[in-house]
This record gives sequence, C-alpha cells and structure tokens, in this order.
Amino acid sequence: MGKSEDDSGHSYTLCCIDKDGLRCRIKFRLQDNGILQMYVEYNDAIYVYCIEERN
Repeated sequence: MGKSEDDSGHSYTLCCIDKDGLRCRIKFRLQDNGILQMYVEYNDAIYVYCIEERN
C-alpha cells in the first residue's frame, strides 16, 4: 500500500486478494488535469475505469 507522485499526477495503490483468491493491485490515480482513474491490475490483465462525480 502506498502513495506516489509522477509527472502527471498522484496515485494510491492497495495490494488485494479478490474473491477467487487471486492477488491484484488496485490503484487510484488523480491526474493533474482532474481526471480520476481506478486501475485493477492482475498478472495477465489490467482494467482501467475513469471515475466522475454525478449529481
């Protein structure tokens, strides 16, 4: 688990185990332009979601 900064924003990463017992990482990334993304990273696949607030 940890925070990091890169050239285009900030991120926070969690190490997880899913309901099937597979290890994965979930990363939340806030870009400097305000876009929030969530990455779910497995050894063989990465799922990326853009998150937006709706009223």
